[in-house]
Amino acid sequence: MKQLLLILCVFFFQAGKAQSLIDSLSSLQFTMRDSVGHKLAELAMNNPSLKVADEQIEASKYEYGIQKASWLNNLNASFNLNEGNLKGSSGPTDAVGFYPRYNFNLSVPIGNFLTRPKQAKKARAQYEESIQLKEVEINQVKEAVLVTYQNYQMNRYLLALQEAAIQDEKTIFDMVEQKFKSNTATLEAFTLASKRLNDALGRRVSLMRDVNVSKHQLESLIGMSLEQAMVTISGK
Repeated sequence: MKQLLLILCVFFFQAGKAQSLIDSLSSLQFTMRDSVGHKLAELAMNNPSLKVADEQIEASKYEYGIQKASWLNNLNASFNLNEGNLKGSSGPTDAVGFYPRYNFNLSVPIGNFLTRPKQAKKARAQYEESIQLKEVEINQVKEAVLVTYQNYQMNRYLLALQEAAIQDEKTIFDMVEQKFKSNTATLEAFTLASKRLNDALGRRVSLMRDVNVSKHQLESLIGMSLEQAMVTISGK
């Protein structure tokens, strides 16, 4: 009788703990306006993909500058002095010298006036496009951080609920096991209780994996460990 009372006390104690946990979690609200999520999104501005976008902007900027000045590469100029003027006069006929005294030529391919402006406009458009693409990348990274943080929080809460469920199943299994040993519970009841406990333990392993994966994904986005990120946020 005392053993039965002890088992019942343990059962109600565990049930009370589980209910307390469920009550505390029931007041939680998932929202994309979570301040921690947005602060983590700001930390993600050091994401490697954004650094690549910066390099693409810089490359497009240089290309635009090159295209604006490249028309000068096609200017052909020549200059020479008349050889007779350089040698000086050596006779009566040479006194007048040779005219013109120098020659200067400048040639510009006509096609440049048609192609170069268009190439420069194309380079400018690509430069402006690279800037816009970075803005798109920034928004995508921030959204990814917010969603991944929500997944991480959800998985943590589900794991906490599962821990409570495991305690309940463990208590029930222990009771059925004691009854089975004293021949007051059938093998079917014992097997069912054992299966329910094993299923609950298996679910916990799956949820632990989900927590770890979502945390890893979040850390990859923000470029640092979540613990370090939380310290940084607290410092700010």
